[in-house]
Amino acid sequence: MDDARRPLMSIRCDESRRCRPSFVRFLTAITLFSLWLIFSLSPASTLAATPPAQPASGPGGADYAHRSVSTSIHGFGDLQYYLFEPDNPKPQTAPLIVFTHGYGGTNPASYGAWIEHIVRRGNIVIYPKYQSLTSMIGGSFRYTSNCISSVQDALEVLKTAGHVKPDLDKFATVGHSYGGILTVNIAALAQKSGLPAPRAVMSVQPGVTPAMPLEDLSLIPSDALLIVVVGDRDLVVGNKDAKKIFRLTRQIPLENKDYIIMVSDTHGTPRLSADHFAPTSLATIGGLLPDPGRIVPDYGSIVPAALRPYLSGESLGPDFPSLLPDAEGAVPEFGGIFGAYFQNLADKVRSSTSEEDDLSDPDTLWPDPSTLMAESGLLLPSAPSTTAASVNLGSFIPMFGTNALDYYCLWKLFDALTDAAFYGKNREYALGNTQQQRYMGEWSDGKPVKELIVTDNP
Repeated sequence: MDDARRPLMSIRCDESRRCRPSFVRFLTAITLFSLWLIFSLSPASTLAATPPAQPASGPGGADYAHRSVSTSIHGFGDLQYYLFEPDNPKPQTAPLIVFTHGYGGTNPASYGAWIEHIVRRGNIVIYPKYQSLTSMIGGSFRYTSNCISSVQDALEVLKTAGHVKPDLDKFATVGHSYGGILTVNIAALAQKSGLPAPRAVMSVQPGVTPAMPLEDLSLIPSDALLIVVVGDRDLVVGNKDAKKIFRLTRQIPLENKDYIIMVSDTHGTPRLSADHFAPTSLATIGGLLPDPGRIVPDYGSIVPAALRPYLSGESLGPDFPSLLPDAEGAVPEFGGIFGAYFQNLADKVRSSTSEEDDLSDPDTLWPDPSTLMAESGLLLPSAPSTTAASVNLGSFIPMFGTNALDYYCLWKLFDALTDAAFYGKNREYALGNTQQQRYMGEWSDGKPVKELIVTDNP
């Protein structure tokens, strides 16, 4: 065939190659692209339900009494702390809240949105740092006293000119993870330490003992209001210590305390995962920390690679062994991967300690972790590293945004708990297994978000 009669679209073949005209490849690509386009524009993808936004008013809502937050930093090292005060307008007095962070969360931006919410409602927040890189390993026996020292110093600072005067009859504590242990410890030792008597205490996903020891919780005032919160997908600390706290506060009547389970809901997008990082809410506060920078520890050196996806809920499917009640209504006790690790560590130390050893010596209870690393199922970091949140928090650490688990669970519960303790209102949103307490809002398609589970018998 001469060039004049050659087809515009030629076909090249040989004995070792399958004949495949270029236009077939072209049509295949067009077909695949068309199918992708049709799927991407289908109602299932374009009309996926979205979670509820922050309510306009009420506990957890956006009806703020103050337009801005005044911030300051005081102390140094393990005794450094942050003060957040309501401003614009600046009140003469305000209730006092101590907010204790989880392990390594020394930068308050880790909980920035929640802190700002509390302060703009009209409260002073003290955020003790309580730890540094040098005390993150084996230093937990000092964390409670560090927090108390920071609060004592903050009370003196608040007496000076330019600060909002704290109303010491309205004192509450709230904390997450390690801070969930510390918040009840502070409440227990408050009056012995010259601090105000706590009126409200909220412990969120507390853990883990024995690494973070509990004080005598019977010292918490019997007239205090108490909430203990766990997440149904919290693999980090589970619910073992939360149950322990609830059971060790027998002096508080059951009508004044509740054990609450946050429930995950994957009905829409983005889904709501009640994992260990649900309480975090990355945000700068009142102009402080414009570049959050070093915020959270990189748990890559602690958590085995196989478990990392579970911390963010990315691999949690229908077969996940949830912490929700079983058919008989009992909630399984689960210590979490960190709880199991530290319990194993403590057991190894006890079994290897002679009768002559002084068990009150922290060095006896907590030897150099490197001596136990080879035997452990998990690895302890020699010095926890941090990453810039604005760049990468790690594939297994969820981005710290706010969602319905904040607005309708954690923020709502603490707002209502302090309202009830300080002002005698909104108790039905915090305690009593009421519809207002359990309600979690609705997805954009009208389907209710899965309610909180409330019990007095965990």
